[in-house]
Amino acid sequence: MLLLPEHRAIFVHIPKTGGQTIERLLGHGHQRHHHAIRGLPADWPQWFRFTFVRHPLDRFVSACNYSVDMAQRHQGRYGRRSSLGSVARFRLWLLESEPDLQAVAQRLAEQRDLRRIAHFTPQVKWLKAVQPQFIGRFERFQQDLQTLLRLLDRDLLPAADSLHLNRSGSRYSRHDLDPATRRCLARLYRQDLKVLGYKAHRLP
Repeated sequence: MLLLPEHRAIFVHIPKTGGQTIERLLGHGHQRHHHAIRGLPADWPQWFRFTFVRHPLDRFVSACNYSVDMAQRHQGRYGRRSSLGSVARFRLWLLESEPDLQAVAQRLAEQRDLRRIAHFTPQVKWLKAVQPQFIGRFERFQQDLQTLLRLLDRDLLPAADSLHLNRSGSRYSRHDLDPATRRCLARLYRQDLKVLGYKAHRLP
């Protein structure tokens, strides 16, 4: 969570939904703990809470590309370790074995610990915990960002045209999502699809 005391606001940063761009516009650098549901003030229900969400299948593809990027960045460090945790092993598997998205989705379905990785965790986890009053959509990012900044501080409006930060690589594409993979992901993210109103067969 990113606390903004000057606005009495809380940004619920769900990974792979454009959050780093929002943080930069608000004058804050990204920190890993911004994804965690902790550190809320005692009176947090009285604060304005906001977040952005994304089609869960599109977010899954972006998370896969991000994991490949991270494996490339840290491959040397991983190689110096005598043992690796599940996240590092998963990232190296994506980098070195180059599995298709169906294989990745199946591995997530079989290994519960991988679904605890923030980038693959269903978005409803954050929504249920903090119950944001404003939920923007990645699919209409600029429009919803303008609305958000207007709610927070009109002086920030000119910054809303800044570039999308933290773009992931492009090994995987939404076009790689065949019907079997979509069905598997629809089961994994059924709550996201239901609560957020997205359709597994329809990407933006």
